[in-house]
Amino acid sequence: MLNLKGAIVSIDAMGTQKEIARRIVDKGADYVLALKGNQTSLHEDAALFFSDPVCAADCAVSADTEAGHGRIEERSCRAAEAEWLAERHPDWKDLRSLAAVTARRIDKRTGRESLETRYYITSLQPDPRAILAATRAHWGVEIFHWTLDVTFDEDRCRTRKDASPLNFAVIRHTGYNLLKADNSAGSMRRKRLRACIDPAFRTKLFAA
Repeated sequence: MLNLKGAIVSIDAMGTQKEIARRIVDKGADYVLALKGNQTSLHEDAALFFSDPVCAADCAVSADTEAGHGRIEERSCRAAEAEWLAERHPDWKDLRSLAAVTARRIDKRTGRESLETRYYITSLQPDPRAILAATRAHWGVEIFHWTLDVTFDEDRCRTRKDASPLNFAVIRHTGYNLLKADNSAGSMRRKRLRACIDPAFRTKLFAA
């Protein structure tokens, strides 16, 4: 039912399925699908490829750095053509590229570092900048839904009758967008409380 033409569809490893990939391509879209243990052979092939210094040296690379929420996050994407992978796994429609996205996070307060690498298959060309942008956009949607649940308590909402679920969703999304656009200090939860009790702050939000 979705019009996906020209879109890039990103899905967690749970949705990395041959039929889903086929349907995305048939709709005129591209896919970026995460690999984990549930796709054993694909995941192993990706990990072996990027652990090989010769193979990794031929990858195109893109990186960016972001600071916020008390930490520094450095992200890099390595991408390579995956014709050999498509031959080994022919049921994956339009499989063109293999990518590894590595995130290095540094806690500015403690100096503690963490390192995580995720692997992806995609119908996109091996453009690391585009693939990195797609994976970042995916987590942006995840954060959005997490905020709706934690800050706006969406999951416990039991409105079911007629158009009430849609109406409440519109109200929550409007509130989220207003608070997100505000550049003052404080968490989303704190800003929401402030909007409830401070008329001047509410006026500022709507004026923006």
